[in-house]
Amino acid sequence: MNYMARFGNGGGGGGGPQFFATPTNLTRELVDIWFAYDFSFGNLLAGASATQSIPTQADANFLWEEMNFTAQLNGASEPISSTIQYPFTLQLTDSGVGRFFFAGSQGQAAVPLNSIGGSGQFPYVLPTPYLIRAVSTMQAIVTSTSVNQWNNLHLTLIGKKTFASYPVNGPAIS
Repeated sequence: MNYMARFGNGGGGGGGPQFFATPTNLTRELVDIWFAYDFSFGNLLAGASATQSIPTQADANFLWEEMNFTAQLNGASEPISSTIQYPFTLQLTDSGVGRFFFAGSQGQAAVPLNSIGGSGQFPYVLPTPYLIRAVSTMQAIVTSTSVNQWNNLHLTLIGKKTFASYPVNGPAIS
């Protein structure tokens, strides 16, 4: 009879590597675990821009699979709606490899956040997952196109730490 056992940072949770063990061989193999990086922009005034950078952790590469965005109109307490039109543009950069994720007819350009940001209630699923190397830095620039202040802006990159499928010191990926 096989069973799952989690070891590492005190028996589970989201922090460290997790291992798979069976009672027959008691080997420890790293497995991929769910993880998210969150850009917290705080409050954004009408027409303003905000830049946030997140260094990825050194223990694993990150396979980015989904993205979600949420914010509240200043003074409003409306529930999250899947039909909300956020008045922001977004540019994302993987500065570990110098890659901008969006381009327009004039070259590098920010895109309307609703096109690719998710709605707070439903994440945007990337057409192809993107591997972000360990110890890279992801940068997000959000620009308001609104005449109002917005509060509690969060852009979350959702995916998994790839301890097993794409290890940090593994072979090059083409």
